[in-house]
Amino acid sequence: MTDWQSGESAIQRTPAPAQEAIAPLLRLQGVHHTYNAGAGREIPALRGVDLEIAAGEHIAIVGANGSGKSTLARHMNGLLVPTAGHVWVRGLDTRDPAHRRTIRHTVAMVFQDPDTQIISTVVEEDTAFGPENLGLPRAELRERVDWALEVVGLAGLRRRSPQHLSGGQRQRLALAGALAMRPACLVLDEATAMLDAAGRQAVHAIVGQLHQQGMAVVAVTQDMAEAARAGRVVVLAAGQVARQGPTREVLTDAAFLNEHGLDMPPATRLARLLHARRPAFPPDLLTPQELVAALRGGAR
Repeated sequence: MTDWQSGESAIQRTPAPAQEAIAPLLRLQGVHHTYNAGAGREIPALRGVDLEIAAGEHIAIVGANGSGKSTLARHMNGLLVPTAGHVWVRGLDTRDPAHRRTIRHTVAMVFQDPDTQIISTVVEEDTAFGPENLGLPRAELRERVDWALEVVGLAGLRRRSPQHLSGGQRQRLALAGALAMRPACLVLDEATAMLDAAGRQAVHAIVGQLHQQGMAVVAVTQDMAEAARAGRVVVLAAGQVARQGPTREVLTDAAFLNEHGLDMPPATRLARLLHARRPAFPPDLLTPQELVAALRGGAR
């Protein structure tokens, strides 16, 4: 039994604290990244990316395979550092090793395969791993673990082995470990790609709740329905920002998306078909909820 498991058991579960309104929370300036730089067979992945993300913002990063999405995501918490250019997290340069602990406390990541992030043999111990390494007081550590497991719906499975969880539950466990760090920003790198529809819906619901409570969310995805949930969309192409803007503006531009090998969200495609038959029907809907409201004659 680890030290954090002892002590009082009835600790109040509280939501993550409100994050400071610092803008930008993340700033990337002229970011280049080349794999195998200086070692021959160089592979350029990012080519001069400029991007700002404000506290509490929800953005989606989309692009075709090989566009640099995952490489960009890994720069947001210092897992990678630029070959050229700079990334600042709350003003801290990711190039400086002295800042990386604070940066990774501020920006947490969840990857496509949860098994790459699960390291313990008990659910609650895995959730505790990150904050435990921060040297937190026992009571705060317990509170964080209880809160994170409650948020992701795994509180009743806290003593179970991750090996006995479903794929969706393991992804929620990976998410719990990230949330236990109480980050200001959550980066999801294709985090729902391996899940079935129910698993994706569960993760989307959790992330939506966290965003409503003030957490910044960066969703790296090829799922345009997931991208449609964001407030802003950034399109990458060949390691560069091809376009960024309000979600409805970007994801309903069929010609632009087609040019970059991307589809419109399924709800938008259906709205376009209905608009072709009924010109009064709005063609720029993004979500199933908007479709239902329009079909019922209501507002978006």
